[in-house]
Amino acid sequence: MEGFNFIYAFIAAPFYLVAVLVMIWGGIVLMTSAGNPERLTHAKRIIFYDIVGIIVATASWQMVSLTTSFVSSLIQ
Repeated sequence: MEGFNFIYAFIAAPFYLVAVLVMIWGGIVLMTSAGNPERLTHAKRIIFYDIVGIIVATASWQMVSLTTSFVSSLIQ
């Protein structure tokens, strides 16, 4: 189980770092849209899909964690 957590941390840390950078980029696009509706829509999509990605990644980790703990409890 410890090895699995290490693998997750090794993969998840860069993902969440990129997610934060994408969120910052979406904020920059939003602030520099200057009232342009197309750029405003583009910025909102960047932020929305970034949040969706974070939710999906976190939910998938929770599902894997629950499954791993369930299976390990059956084995012991």
